[in-house]
Amino acid sequence: MIGYHLSLLRMWLNYESLRSR
Repeated sequence: MIGYHLSLLRMWLNYESLRSR
């Protein structure tokens, strides 16, 4: 369960960084 949340958070951070650029 935690791993799932971690991957979700990581994906969200990736999306945010991409949107920043």
